[in-house]
Amino acid sequence: MVGALLVSSALGIFVAPLIKPGANLQSTFTIITLAFVAIGAALYFFTFLTAKERVHRAVPKVSFKQSMATLKTNRPLLMLCLSSFLFLTGYMALSSVQLYYLRDVLGRLDLYAVLSIVQLVVTFALAPLMPRLVRNFGKKTIYVAAGFLAIIGGAIVFFAPATLVWVGFAGLLLSMLGVMAVNIVVWALEADTVEYGEWKTGVRTEGITYALFSFTRKTAKPSAAPLPHMLSLPAVISPALRTAPSPCKPSSLPQVRCPPS
Repeated sequence: MVGALLVSSALGIFVAPLIKPGANLQSTFTIITLAFVAIGAALYFFTFLTAKERVHRAVPKVSFKQSMATLKTNRPLLMLCLSSFLFLTGYMALSSVQLYYLRDVLGRLDLYAVLSIVQLVVTFALAPLMPRLVRNFGKKTIYVAAGFLAIIGGAIVFFAPATLVWVGFAGLLLSMLGVMAVNIVVWALEADTVEYGEWKTGVRTEGITYALFSFTRKTAKPSAAPLPHMLSLPAVISPALRTAPSPCKPSSLPQVRCPPS
């Protein structure tokens, strides 16, 4: 998770200067995406071919029936999957629109690189600090508190006037801090669901548990993709409708003259 945050921060730092008025953003983003697809696929195949799993189990081979029985009785896992899906859907929608928020609402695209640098610094600071926070306050408390922090930051962004640039930017930073804390501590909670499933059924099934949790998180990303476009559509269409001539007005209708009889 820390690696993903670092990569996203680095992308923000290096991609932001490429986003200029009149630039061909489609080709820019397409090339960057294809490059990372190739790099990511190569790294995945390298890990698959070189990593060897060495796990000692009480049950040597877990059957499909045992895996399904563990999933059906593991209510904490299902609740964690649902909360992660909803949370990541909101986060991905926010991360997709924040660039346009800085450019079109606040008029400060240069702050996008600053946001990425702050995310990079906070990642290095928060990752070693999180175990101590969990020991002092507990995983559940940190998870819920970080979620509320992200909500407060999002509310500040929503209600802050466009003229108060630093208020809106502070909301983005606050929301980012909450999101990063959730994304780090959620894996500790996921490990607890593995222990719960073993305690409930007597069979340790971390494979299917991690697979379901990861699948849920992956489905949240494409689910969030259309949200910014759907929510911003009225803001794009309304000005066009206000400036377009109404077909019901006589001035917009063609003038027809009858020839003299």
